[in-house]
Amino acid sequence: MGYCGFGVPKEKLPWIGIGVATEYVGKDPAFLRLHKDYPELVQFVEYGGTVELGLDEGISSWVRLGRPATYHYLDINLGYGPPLSPEWCETTAELARQMDSPWICGDVGIWYYGERLIKNVMLTHPFLSLDSAAKTAEAIRELQDRTGFNCFPENPPSHFYAGDLHLLDYFARLTEQADCWMTLDCAHLLMYQCAHGHHPLTGLDAFPLDRVGEIHIAGGTLLEIDQQRYIMDTHIPQVLPDVWTIVDYILPRATNVRAICLEAEERKTRPVAVTLKQVHERCRRLALAA
Repeated sequence: MGYCGFGVPKEKLPWIGIGVATEYVGKDPAFLRLHKDYPELVQFVEYGGTVELGLDEGISSWVRLGRPATYHYLDINLGYGPPLSPEWCETTAELARQMDSPWICGDVGIWYYGERLIKNVMLTHPFLSLDSAAKTAEAIRELQDRTGFNCFPENPPSHFYAGDLHLLDYFARLTEQADCWMTLDCAHLLMYQCAHGHHPLTGLDAFPLDRVGEIHIAGGTLLEIDQQRYIMDTHIPQVLPDVWTIVDYILPRATNVRAICLEAEERKTRPVAVTLKQVHERCRRLALAA
């Protein structure tokens, strides 16, 4: 079965299931051992990459077997707005085509400063304003036009946010103006809510959840420093209770979700499998997946 979403309207994109995330690691990524031990739990893999690194042997071998995968770019400054680098867009599209990716996704913000080098990567959040949302929407439209793929922009992790819009208001405007769906990262959303003293579900009742095309779930670590609570985006297998609160609210209401991805950077397969089973159980309970 082909999964490539090149030139496919977002409404016609397929449901590819529940999977896990990986980045460039070489020949022995943990997801291959996870799939070998628990094949029923890993239905797709999301690969985080850059145009400089390309695809590693692990994801290449996965794709050669005809298994679904999505491409998550880690190297584009959508937060600056257009114009984008034509060369970067062309190479990114080629990587996505090699993976047979149904769409591309990535965190909105500033990935690097100065020359595009790995050592210059330092993801920062976009300015949460109407003007910033409009400029980023222009960049996403350009990205989709140049690559031919639907782009699902993701809410990035941060502890500090500038601007007067709530994070969800920013993405509501961005997705409307770009005419796109988004990747809603539940752990990143909790980081924002915690940083502002909000309830985990603040703002979700007014957010158009039908614009969510992919859901990310990740474990995190709660720290308290000088009486201030911080959520560290550690990608451990253990998911915080407030993240599950967000997940349980979103799942039955996000009617256009095409994939759910667990981000857990753990070499041992059993702890990741335990959390993946929880994701599958929640989806079955809410009638989102068989």
